[in-house]
Amino acid sequence: MHLEKTHTGHPVAIRRGAATLLLVLLVLLAAPLLALQAGAAETAPPVDPLDDCEQYSMAGKHECLVKVVAKSALALKKAEAEAAAAIGRWDEWDRYIKVARTKLQASNAAFSAYRQAQCELDMALVGGGAGNARDSRRLTCVAKMNLQRVEDLARDTGALPSKQ
Repeated sequence: MHLEKTHTGHPVAIRRGAATLLLVLLVLLAAPLLALQAGAAETAPPVDPLDDCEQYSMAGKHECLVKVVAKSALALKKAEAEAAAAIGRWDEWDRYIKVARTKLQASNAAFSAYRQAQCELDMALVGGGAGNARDSRRLTCVAKMNLQRVEDLARDTGALPSKQ
């Protein structure tokens, strides 16, 4: 039996086998990366509610931001109440429920103080900005921080096991 050889002296069948093996390895290595990419696309960040305000002029944008802040404040109050309720239903010893309630109240107060200081800094960094630029920056900061806090509270207390 005569085997055709490559320029390196190896049989052609071995070369084809190596190419097939290389192709299989590439597919096996690429599959997890493609799955990660698909998963990232499925968990894309939610649409920013502040984007709706970009369509307005300076005065209209400011009015829009005032409304977004009001909605985010209502969402935050609701999230705080839901977090407190979840802690109250938590299937845990009473002493730990009491500690968690106290810590939630302290966390809510600390968040409010931090949000105020952070958004004042954000506003100050605008400098002498024209028109409503400084206040618009502060409102944007407040709304974003409120919405982030809503997500944090839901994540932290949403999966607590409930009593039967």
